Amino acid sequence: MKKAIPAAAAGLIFLIPVIILSVLVWKDYTSTFQLPAETQQADPVSVESFVAYVKQWNAIVINWGIWLVITLLIFIGVPLLIKLLTLRRQKQLQQGILIQGTIVSMAETGTQINDQPLIRFMVSFMHKGRSEQAEIRQVVSYLHMPKTGDPVMISYNPVNGKALFITENDQQKNNLPSREPEVIASAVLQQIDSHGSIHRSEALLLHFEAAGQRYRVPVVQAPGFFYQVGETANLLQIGSTVRIFSYGEAIPYRKQDHTAITGQLVHVQKYPLHIDDRQLMLLELITRTEGGGVTRLNSQFVPPHMIDMLQPGVDIPVSVKVEEYNREAALLRGKQGSAIVRSVQFHGTNGERPRAVIMAERGGVEYRIEQSIEPLYGVVAGDELWVAYDEQTREAVIVKYASVE
Repeated sequence: MKKAIPAAAAGLIFLIPVIILSVLVWKDYTSTFQLPAETQQADPVSVESFVAYVKQWNAIVINWGIWLVITLLIFIGVPLLIKLLTLRRQKQLQQGILIQGTIVSMAETGTQINDQPLIRFMVSFMHKGRSEQAEIRQVVSYLHMPKTGDPVMISYNPVNGKALFITENDQQKNNLPSREPEVIASAVLQQIDSHGSIHRSEALLLHFEAAGQRYRVPVVQAPGFFYQVGETANLLQIGSTVRIFSYGEAIPYRKQDHTAITGQLVHVQKYPLHIDDRQLMLLELITRTEGGGVTRLNSQFVPPHMIDMLQPGVDIPVSVKVEEYNREAALLRGKQGSAIVRSVQFHGTNGERPRAVIMAERGGVEYRIEQSIEPLYGVVAGDELWVAYDEQTREAVIVKYASVE
């Protein structure tokens, strides 16, 4: 793929013919003063005589002037144009509001700039409780081509209905929130508010404090697992949304332990439960990697602007812990069957999902289940689970939870 020539390099390229033509102009001019003594002009070589020569506007001078103007435009005009475009973009960002959106369609316009296509994107988002769409045209690389269903951050101007994609450069230069999570370490749980039962679990609003700041996180508390005032957690803040990364045990956030994969949303269930203007939803996702596929239930309190975006068939980026994901994928390729839960022990959380060590019996043989569980269903002694298991290692993983309806 060809790369754009920088303005300075282009200016140097155009400067070469200017230098050559300047030499020719000077040579032609000075040749006037190299005639025999009896025919030489009385005026010596000087700035005034050179200016007078240039005013004759012969072919060499005309070409020299054209190339000089082009070079000046490259060195002065292009940087000025870039500065004006940057100021214009900053003004558009200041007039807009930051909104999380989803690409719903994309098509090439037929125009290419520097061998890269200009794409027409349609982006869906929520604004003031209504689902809206905006068209954004942007040049993208074939190597980093987004796809339908990808989440994006946009700046939307409700006055003129125009939108812009937010880039990493915009975030750095304009101090905009990043899509990279900000880690809030050692947040102390100060208060717990109950918002009622949901199935056999309980909906809570947790109030954390860290470095003098307060954070509110709605969660579902699984049966047998309890959040406690005074315990610490590591939180992740993505934009204005705060979630738990880990609770109860000191597990540092290490980016290298996680990987981003794409999950396809296959089922969505909404619950009539709202905390801090976020609605509880149960999402069923199918994720696939080289190690295999995993189907996972994941309950979340979803902000209003994202609710209508979560439709079956949509691709959602998911961050998973590599070790746990690969182990589950490997076990899911084995045998499956029902098992009775004999005991459950909890050891903190992964996100808002309790980390559990479960002993389950199948055919008189005990299997160890070590994974994070969906808190909306939970696991208690006596439950009958559908599991995938390995007869050699005596390990298992939950495929389907006990019914809680």
